[in-house]
Order: sequence, then structure tokens, then C-alpha cells
Amino acid sequence: MRLQLIYILLFLSLGTRAQLMDWGVPQKLASRNLYCTFIGFNNDGYYYMRCKKPDFKNEVMIEKYSHSLRLIWSKTITNEHFGESIQNVLLMKNKLIVLTASDNYTSGFTEVKATSINFEGLIAKQYTPLFQLKTSGFYRNEEEATFTFKINLNDDVFVACYLTQAEKKQVGLNYLMFNDEFNTVGSGGFAYTAKTERFFINDIVIYKLHVYSLVSYYETIKKNQDDIYVHDLIIMNNTLKTSYKVPIILEGKTQSDIAITIDSIAKTLQLTGFYSEKKSTSAAGVAVYTVPLANPENYHAAFTPFPKEMLSKIIGQKASERTNEMEDFVVRQLVPRSDGGMVLIAECFYIEKQAYNAYTSGIQGVTPQPTMFRNVYNYDEVLVFSLEPNATIDWWQAIIKKQTSLNDDGYNLSIATLIKKEMLYVFFNQHYNNSNQILEYQINGNGRMNNKILFKSSNYYVDFAPRQSCQIANGSLLMPFIKDRKFNLLKLTY
Repeated sequence: MRLQLIYILLFLSLGTRAQLMDWGVPQKLASRNLYCTFIGFNNDGYYYMRCKKPDFKNEVMIEKYSHSLRLIWSKTITNEHFGESIQNVLLMKNKLIVLTASDNYTSGFTEVKATSINFEGLIAKQYTPLFQLKTSGFYRNEEEATFTFKINLNDDVFVACYLTQAEKKQVGLNYLMFNDEFNTVGSGGFAYTAKTERFFINDIVIYKLHVYSLVSYYETIKKNQDDIYVHDLIIMNNTLKTSYKVPIILEGKTQSDIAITIDSIAKTLQLTGFYSEKKSTSAAGVAVYTVPLANPENYHAAFTPFPKEMLSKIIGQKASERTNEMEDFVVRQLVPRSDGGMVLIAECFYIEKQAYNAYTSGIQGVTPQPTMFRNVYNYDEVLVFSLEPNATIDWWQAIIKKQTSLNDDGYNLSIATLIKKEMLYVFFNQHYNNSNQILEYQINGNGRMNNKILFKSSNYYVDFAPRQSCQIANGSLLMPFIKDRKFNLLKLTY
């Protein structure tokens, strides 16, 4: 009986930690830095975009891999004109869509075009103009993309969402909807009458050809409140050609970072994130908004303050009831629970702009150059909350890490996640002394956490791109790797 019990315990232990690793065929790197971004997957295979620069604007390759991780084809995307840049690549039901934008200085318009690639790798002969807008009429935010593109749940239409700005800083939210033949199937928008600044689109959701946009902005009429932003849900009905605003408020508290997802079964939008007693860049607790699609104005809002012991663990000091809050935490992922609750995964993320001086040596000696700036990307602690439908915190876990990089958009930083039934896996790089190890954290449905080293550099260097990893099946994660100075894909299955 004792031996049988030992065998059962051993089997359970191995069953919770067992994993399969399927590697693709290594590819030599064409340059020292070759970044990739995940496009999507379908029954034909997996699609990645690769580029020498992290902005993916020019000199881009689109690659298709089989389910056995074999490279099927690789195509270089050539821009039609100088100054044209790739905005996005979308994987639709029947083809890939490549979207570009360029400023025409002669006409004063910004032109958006599209071309297609079929699943065999055949690129259309020419670009198709989608729309053009007066360049001076855009609301431009240096930290945000000019256009936001999104596909609907059926993968048969896509939306281009953008901001226009009239005089006196009045902003308009606009969208155009297209099918995969580039025909316009809808359009609309919402005009703000009040003055707004620092306006940006958090995210958009398309459901039954209606567009739901979560936007954030700073109201200029509210003086001395530079750190307080307003959040609205804009609902644009493509069938009725109507639009209206639903303010997202919580008993006078300041909203912090919020993410949006849709529950097509319950027919609700879930807006989940943080709130603050001070400003929009800090957090004192979690907030949950359940928005019924049939009647969005009657949404249910609930909130729960952070536990004091969690605040103490993160901010490194004894937390009082209201004076201390967490800084710079953003929502990374929302995972619906079967009982209507939510698992919220968040990460501390911020960018520092550092000034530094450069010098050149010449005949007259060392000459100082104008002050230059560099971006320092910081990805630190990870928080995982399991939330009840009423926003009560069922359990929480904190993963302590500190990651930093320069001028690369933090490409190898942040986390990758994998969901399998009642288990959550979190992966990230841990760089040290010109080496690296990849850590794996497992959190079960009761909040119990364990960790281990998934990979450790020994005879070769290994690194992966966490934010370009994607869950492709229940318990299966696709991860792009740099291994032994070669690019490769790993399918990790539990």
C-alpha cells in the first residue's frame, strides 16, 4: 500500500510538471539583431513577421511555419514609395493583409494602402488605396500608433480606428471597416465637444460589426490635475449608424490602467484594471466593470483595495491604509474564470528617458556633441490576481523580478503566459553576467506557486521573446528563440 501511494504521488508530481519540447529547424541570423513579432496562426500554420529593427516599419519579412515548425516560405515586403511604413499585418480567414501608411507632402494627405498575401505566399501585384486623410487633421501622440487595426471574431472584416483633431483641441474618434477584398462595409465615429489632451485609444473590440473602443484622455478644463485621466467606453453601432459615450467611473476614484475583453457567451464586456486614490499612474486596488452588450449604460462596477501585505512586499516598506500605492503597473492579460470571475495578470512597466553626452576626437582635441537621449525600458514585478465576480480578491501572487534594456523596446523583457485548466504558467528571461536563464513559474487554481529553471545557458547562449510568444492550444505555447546564435521556434506543451 505504501509503495502504491508513493507511485501515485510521484505520478501526480510528474503529471503537473511534465512537458514536451518540439524544436523547429534553426535558421542563421541575417544580422546581429533580427526581431520578430507574432502575426497569428490557423489550420495551415504559424505566421511571424521579422525585421532588423524593433519598429517593424521597413525591411520586413513575413514567414510561414508548418505545425511541425518547418519554415514553409519567407517573403520580403517592399514598400511602394520612400517614406512609406508598414502599420500592421493581419491574419484573416482567407489571406494575410499588409497595411501601410505614408505622408504625401505634395497633396498634404496621409494615405493608407493595403495588399494581400495568400497562404501559399503569393503577394498581390499592387497595393490598394483604402483611404486618405488630411495630415494636419490627425491627433498625433508620439507614444501611440497613428492607426489602430483590429479583426472581428469571425476574421472576415477588419477595422482601422484613428483620431482626428479639430481646432481648439477637440478630438474625434473615427473608424472605417473593410472586408478582405478591401471594400468598405462600415464607417462611423464619435466627436468630443470638450477640449482634451493626451488622447489615446486603449483598445477596440468588434462584435457583430459594432465597434467598442476604450479611450483615455486628459481634460484641460480640470486644472492642476495633470496626472488624472478620464476613461470612456465609446460604442459605435455600425448597423444603426449611431454612437454614444459611456463614462467609466468608480465612486469618484481615479482610474488607473484598464483592459477590455469580451465574453461572447455571457454577452458582456469585461473592463478590469486598477484604481487609485491619487493619480492615474498609481494603483490602490483592483476594479471590475461588467458591461452588458444589450444595455451598456447599466454596467456593474466593483472594487477591492490591495491587501496591506502585498503593498508592503511590492513597495518595500510598511504600507499604511491610504498613503502608499503601487506605481506604473499595467494590465498584461485577462483570463475569464468559469464562474464569472477573472484572473488578472499585471506587470510593473515604465520608460525612463536618460540624457547623456557624446564626444568625438579630432585635430583640435575632444569635442563635445549636443546632448543625446536614450530610452531605458524597465519591466519589473508581476502580479497575479484571482478575482471573484464582485471584484473580491480570491488570492494573489507576486513574482519579483527586475529587467532593464536600452533603446530596443524591451524586446527580450516582460513575460509569456500559458493557461491549462487550473494552472497558470509564467515565463521570463533572467539575464546576468552576459548569460541567461529562463524561469518558469507555475500557479495552480488555489494560488499555490512554484518555480524552476526551464533553460540555463551553459555551452550556448539562449534567449526568447516573451511578448511574441503565443498560446496556440490548450496547454501549448509557441516561443521564438535565439539559441546558439540562430533563430528557432519552440513548441512547449504541458
